Order: sequence, then structure tokens, then C-alpha cells
Amino acid sequence: MSLETGYYNFYFDICAVAFNIVFLLLISGKKIVIGRRYKYFYYLVLVMLLASLGELCTSLIRDGLWQVSNGAKVAINVLSSFFHNSIGFLLYMYVLHIFGIFRHLTMRIRIMISIPEAVLTIFLVVPTLRKMIFYYDSSGHYCVGRWQNALYWGIILIYGCGAILAVVIYRKHILKNDFISIFIISNAMIGSIMVDKIVNDIHLNISIFLQSVCLMIAYIRLENDSEVIDSETGLLSRVALWNDFSVLNKTNYSAYLILIDINNYDYYSRIVGAKRINDVLKNMASWLIMFADNKVNVYHPEHEKFVLLLYDYSKEDALRLAENIRLRFEKKWDLKDNGVVFQTTVAVTGVPNQISSEGQLYSFVEGSVEKIKSKAKVNFVDEVETDARKLDVEMAITRALENKSLQVYYQPIYDVKSQKIKACEALVRMTDEEIGEIPPEEFIRIAEETGQIGYIGNFVLENVCKFLQKNNPKQYGLEYVEVNMSTIECMNPDILRNIDKIIEKYDVDKNQIDLEITETAVVHNDSVMANVMNALQNSGISFALDDFGTGNANYSYLVNYNFDIIKIDKTFLWAADDNAGNKAVLNSMIQLIQGLNRKAVVEGVETEEQKEYLISKGVDFLQGYHFSKPIPENEFMEYLREFNSTNFESGHGKQVTEEREIDYK
Repeated sequence: MSLETGYYNFYFDICAVAFNIVFLLLISGKKIVIGRRYKYFYYLVLVMLLASLGELCTSLIRDGLWQVSNGAKVAINVLSSFFHNSIGFLLYMYVLHIFGIFRHLTMRIRIMISIPEAVLTIFLVVPTLRKMIFYYDSSGHYCVGRWQNALYWGIILIYGCGAILAVVIYRKHILKNDFISIFIISNAMIGSIMVDKIVNDIHLNISIFLQSVCLMIAYIRLENDSEVIDSETGLLSRVALWNDFSVLNKTNYSAYLILIDINNYDYYSRIVGAKRINDVLKNMASWLIMFADNKVNVYHPEHEKFVLLLYDYSKEDALRLAENIRLRFEKKWDLKDNGVVFQTTVAVTGVPNQISSEGQLYSFVEGSVEKIKSKAKVNFVDEVETDARKLDVEMAITRALENKSLQVYYQPIYDVKSQKIKACEALVRMTDEEIGEIPPEEFIRIAEETGQIGYIGNFVLENVCKFLQKNNPKQYGLEYVEVNMSTIECMNPDILRNIDKIIEKYDVDKNQIDLEITETAVVHNDSVMANVMNALQNSGISFALDDFGTGNANYSYLVNYNFDIIKIDKTFLWAADDNAGNKAVLNSMIQLIQGLNRKAVVEGVETEEQKEYLISKGVDFLQGYHFSKPIPENEFMEYLREFNSTNFESGHGKQVTEEREIDYK
């Protein structure tokens, strides 16, 4: 069908050309390219400009205002049709990248998505097929081919409906405001094309202009520099990092994060001034941006921190890149006429295997690197496992305290002189209905961090007092029970009042309680510990120094603090079996305690040979699996009555020794 010439309204095409030129210059002025999503947006604007230029040129040719050869007419129309019909394809790709869907697509699906665009290209390139879309007759008039509308509408329906469908299906992957913006823009761009076809007036083609306006709206609402670009460095901002992480997390796409933390940033900022430091940050950003491509985004979330988000990287490649970055940051950065070396920590973690929530991302960027600042090499931070486990254990502790489901076990302490069980140590155990048995060293540490340790300490002490009141183990020869006291409890100014309140509640003699303090607690809380110990000892409670030899205390603490008992950690006894040197260390520790007129307890006794050797060295008390593992209250009372009424039989010790790795404290 031949179309008449003349009277074409060029104003919309001219406005579209001018509009897109300004738009392209505006977004080309960005300091960086914001990953693959932004590139598709950039391509959309570029193709929109080329399509508007093509539309203007073909209209000039049709109206006879531009005289060119038939070959040139065909070439210009081919390009114009290609660019115009590619807008739907690029819009669809842009939407897929906004939602983070594209990275999940297999190569087969990507090829299938491109088939309609490829079919159109083939029809435009092959002359015999091109005539089905358009051709010029012998008079030089433009003619519409019989398949033009079918192909044109087919492209619109496939990519337009695909974009709308993706917006609807994956609407929960982005913010509500962004979803509304994309939905409106997608429909508006498709609607503008439909308007042209409905009007069906070759002299009034406004679709390119309307689509250009839609893209400007998308830029304002979705690609706003003020939110996604850091003004200091031109890198992606903190907001962009959190948005990109949200898309990754919701689509469950695997990626890696590299965190660069400048440890002494604040120091240099005070020394040389904020302006000079900002110049250094810009230099760092300029170097880091070299890594930015389709697989890497670079962010500046805080003054002293940079983050790289790596797509389609293996863990090994991520660590290798992080090491290259660390090596560069070990070198000098120009600062005016001088060079400065920053103390830098580089850490790597995974999404979503290690980090699966915004809280964990915040912890990684803001706080977790504090744990590894002393290390020189790149560190892989298994953040999810640590945080998730910590949270699970914290909740388990809360449930145990609420339900009073903690258990107190008792491990006998053998008195060498009387050959009886004269004491025992109370040990807390926890088994949660959801996560099972939790090792004491784990939940005690977490309880100290979360402030729950005081409640656990009160629970143990109260159960010990109940045990003493109910069973009256003194009648079977048990003189006292050792109760562990954590560092945090030692710092509580109300500790004396709390202990007195519990002991008085059960009418227990204070000399039946011996508090075990770890060596670390003494070292780190010197003056406070002295006051606590003096107050409690004056009230009648005795003290033992637990795990002697494993902390940082020097021998002056043994002299300055009035410990009644000093317990040598089990590792020294076990090591003594290896060689003479280790045995000499153990002997020296025993002699030191004896020289100070203190009673010595050696933990970890497992064999009759160890028992006889320690007795020969004059050790006062022995504790370990050779006598019994920690056992529940009823079992302990049965064991105590039997042991103290008869001689100890080695067969019993042999039976429980085999379980050391599972239960020993």
C-alpha cells in the first residue's frame, strides 16, 4: 500500500530528537556506569535517540524534503524500523535487571527471549523478507508490507506483556514506590505505541516523543543520582548497596561482598583535614572503579569504607580479587606532596549463604570487621553462621530461663588425704528442644555478651542451695560445692546481696559454697575483684582460682588474692604424659601452690597412673573422669553414698573415661 506524501508534522520528532540528545548528555555525565541495569537504561535512551532520528529522516524522505537514492532510502528505513522496534526489547531487559531476574536465566532462556528481536532483524536484512514489512515502489513511494502490523504488534505484545508480567510477578522484590513507577512507565510506553497504531496516521507519529517522556520519568523516579551516587567519590552510595542487596536476597542470587575498612581514617582526618582526606578517597575510588563492569559494582557506604559487590564470581576468585586490593592498599596514597599508608582491613563474605538479612549486612559493614582488624591477610567472614547461631543460642537461653529448663550437673572432687569425695563442682548444662544440646563454653560466652549470665549464675546457685537443703550431702561426707562465677558477675556491685539472699532463702551455711573464679577474671578486673573477694570472704564464702595457667595472670596474683584452692587446668596434666618437659612444668606449678600454703586441685584425671603420680607429688584434690563425669543430682547422690561408704573401684572410672570427649567441661 503506497502512502501519500506531504503535510507530515515534524515537530514531535524534532522535539524527541532534541529531548533525547539532552537526556543522553545528562546521563553520560555520570562519573561511573552503574552496573548492567544502568547500562540497559543507557541503551534505551540511546536507541530512543536513534529511533527518533530515524523517524525524522524517513519522514523527510517520504515528503520529498530529502532526496536520496533508493538504496539509501531502504537503509535508513531499515535502521529506523530496527531501532523503533528494539525499544520494547530493551524495556523488557531493563525490567528484568531491575528485579534481578536476568542473572537467574539460563543461556537457553536468554536466547529464547531474543528470538522475536532476531526474527525482526532477519526480516529487515533479507530483501525478500523485508518487502513483507515495507518497500518503495517504482515511483519511489513508501509502501507498507502485508506483515508489518503483524510483526510490529507481535514485538509489542511479546516484550510489552512480558515486562508487565515480570512487574506483577516480582513486585515484592523491590520497594512499593519503585514497583508503581515501573508498572506505570511500562504501560505508558506500550500505550504510546498503541496510540500511534490506533490513530494510524503516518503524518502524526507521536510514539517516540511519548516514550522519551516516559524514560525521563523513569530516570527521575528510578535512577536518581542523589540517592544512588555518592557525592564524595562518584561511586555507588549506601542506598544503592542496600537496594542491590535487597534484590539479591529476595531473588536468592549468589554473590560475594568485599569490604575495605580504613582503620586509621579518623586519625588522618584530624591530622591533615577533611578536604585532603577526601582527595585521597577520590584517588582510591578512581582506582577501585577500574574493577567495575557487568560483574562488579563499587560502593562507598561510609567515609572510611568501600564495598565491592561481585556477581558470577567463585569464592576463590573473590578472595583473589580481595587480596589484590589489599596489596594495593598496603602501599602509599598521594596526599599533596607526601604519601600516606593507611591501616586497612579487607574482608569477604557471601550473599545469601553468609548474609541473608539487612541486619547482617549492617553488621558486616559496620561492626563485624572489628573482630579481625589485627589480622594482616584477607579474611572470609562467615557472618550468617555466626549471627544465626548466636541468635538461636540467645533465644534458647531465654527459653531455658523462662522454662527453668537448665540443668545442674555435679562432678566429684576426690580428697587425697581422706580418700573420700569431700567436694564437687556444679556445672550448668543446656539442651534446647529446637537446637539440641549446646556446649557450656558456647552458651556461657553468649550469655555474657547478652547480659543473661547473671540470671544463669543465680539459677545455678539457687539449684545448688536447693540440692544442699534437700539432700543434706554433708551427712555423706560432702563438705562444699564449687560454683563457677563469671567475669561479668564479678563486676556486679549487688553480687554480695544477691548471694546472701539466695543462701538465706534455703538456710544453707556459707562455708558449704566455694566460688570458682577464672584466672582471666582476676587479670581484667583487678581492683573490682579485690573488693568483691574481700566482701564475700568476710561473709564466710571461700574462693578457688579455676583453670590456673591458662590465663594471663602473673604469680603475684596468687600472693595478693586469698584463694583457698588453686585448680590446675587439665591441659597441663594431659601434656605431662607427652614428655619430661611438660611434666616438669606441672611439677613446678604444684610446688608453687604448695609453697604458698594453698590447696591444689588437678583437673582432668583419667587414669589410675595419673592419680598415683599426683598423689606422690602431694596434690590435695583430684578431679576428672577417673572418678566420674558430671552427672545429674540424683545420680551424684547415689555415687556419693556408694563411694564414701566403700573404697573406690577403678572399673567405674574406666567406664566413664570413655565418654570424656562428649561431656567433659
